[in-house]
Amino acid sequence: TAVVRALASDPEVLLMDEPFGAVDYQMRHNLQEEFESLWLHRPKPVIMVTHDTEEAVYLSDRILVMSRQQGAIAHDLKVDLPRPRLRGSRAYHSYIAQISDILKNLQTEPESDKPAYEKENA
Repeated sequence: TAVVRALASDPEVLLMDEPFGAVDYQMRHNLQEEFESLWLHRPKPVIMVTHDTEEAVYLSDRILVMSRQQGAIAHDLKVDLPRPRLRGSRAYHSYIAQISDILKNLQTEPESDKPAYEKENA
C-alpha cells in the first residue's frame, strides 16, 4: 500500500490523508494496529488527516479539530493515553466522547464569511 511505500523511503515527516479510509472496518483496525506497532519501533512525526474520530484517538498524540471556517483550528487536544492504545479502555472512549461533543458544538456554530485569520486580526 501507499503507507508501506511511504515508510520504506524513511521520510523525516510522514504526511497521510485518510490512509485507511478505503478499507473495511476490521481491516482498518488491523492496519491501524500494525501502523502503531511500526511507529513505536521507528517513531517520527506524522501529520494525518482523518474524519474518523476513533482513528484520530487511536493513532494521535495531538488532535487538531478544524472549525467550519476554512483553515481555522477550533480545538487543540492532547491525547494523553499510554501506548499501545487500548480501544476498550474508559479513557480511550472518554476522548472519543470529548471530540464528538466538540464536533456537535461546531455544527451549531454559525458559519462566517470571513476567514478566521481576518477575524483574529480585525
